[in-house]
Amino acid sequence: DASAAPQTLLYDSETGSGEPTPRFTKRSTMNIAGRQWTVAFRTLPAFDHVSSREITPLVVALGGVVSLVLFTISYGQANARMRAERAADGLRASERALRASESKFRRLADSNLVGVGFADVAGHLTDANDALLAILARNRDEVRRGALRWDLITPPEHRDADARAIEQLKATGVCAPYEKEYLRPDGSRVPVLVGIALLEGDTGEAVGIVMDLTERNRSLEALKAARDAAD
Repeated sequence: DASAAPQTLLYDSETGSGEPTPRFTKRSTMNIAGRQWTVAFRTLPAFDHVSSREITPLVVALGGVVSLVLFTISYGQANARMRAERAADGLRASERALRASESKFRRLADSNLVGVGFADVAGHLTDANDALLAILARNRDEVRRGALRWDLITPPEHRDADARAIEQLKATGVCAPYEKEYLRPDGSRVPVLVGIALLEGDTGEAVGIVMDLTERNRSLEALKAARDAAD
């Protein structure tokens, strides 16, 4: 205690003149035999020197490790964000291209210049434009009810051609256009040119373009008849 008389001190631990200030100090009071005692602790210069020498490299090393970890995390987050942005840009571009393609195809289907139908390889016709319904002499309610099957309205002699087209679809995703006939409800037949392509994705669905060849065949028959008459 600074106020204690020198003769009451068991040990003087106060810093002498010219000595460096200790790094760590602590004072504690206790009551012994009815008297108040103060115990003062302080580190010696040798301890301070050793502790500084050991702690400083550790602090530097830990600081370097922490900085490296933070840099790695920041770099990884930045790369992940860039990859996500590139993927999002690519996805948006693909969606725009898909919408543009679907819009063009929808305009073609709605124009009814040719028959357009959607079906699966099992034979179900799932959708058709007005031109295709007119070619087949069918109504849209039959399509909605799932009652219209392209395989059942195909004459038996043309089913081998359909089977070859399905094999081409499974192998390449498209088939070469080929001629066949469809049966109408009144029993008549309509000659057609059919081209089919599988839709993207593992859906098993295909889109078909159907052209009515009735007028072409009539023209060919008339030309043949005229040639025969000339001969």
